[in-house]
Amino acid sequence: MKILRKIAIAAAPILVLGLAGVLVRALSAGDGDKSGEKLSPEETVLVFNRYMLSGECDSAERLCTEQMAGHLGRYREVWEELQSQDSVVRSAAGRMLDSVEVHISGTEKADNGRILVYYRISSPVPGPVEKTKVAELAEHKLHGEGGSVWRIEKILDGEEN
Repeated sequence: MKILRKIAIAAAPILVLGLAGVLVRALSAGDGDKSGEKLSPEETVLVFNRYMLSGECDSAERLCTEQMAGHLGRYREVWEELQSQDSVVRSAAGRMLDSVEVHISGTEKADNGRILVYYRISSPVPGPVEKTKVAELAEHKLHGEGGSVWRIEKILDGEEN
């Protein structure tokens, strides 16, 4: 049991950052700080990460496409199961999540018309850990409202542009 706890403590930072990156697939109007205004692709990525890091998975899912929301649902199930089984994992993850920072490093328009948002997720706890991610966003029309919102379609490991 002690070996499993040591492995959990060592793997928790990488697991949390990797899972947080996977979860960064969401865009929507009205879910950010700009009540009613359309969020930019960069703002969508930041808001999505804020929701994920604070445990507001339902709000984060509303910023994603249906397919991405499905990935988030599976992530949430695994995450909740891990937290319910081991208080060491829960404690380590809590310390890490409190110190996580998300930095947008650039955007570009892809050949398929999507917007790519390059960003870094970093945490100084328990030691410096950083993951570079690329979120691919597409503009989706709102039914009956005549507007559109940015939605995260996928998140990949990436290199900075």
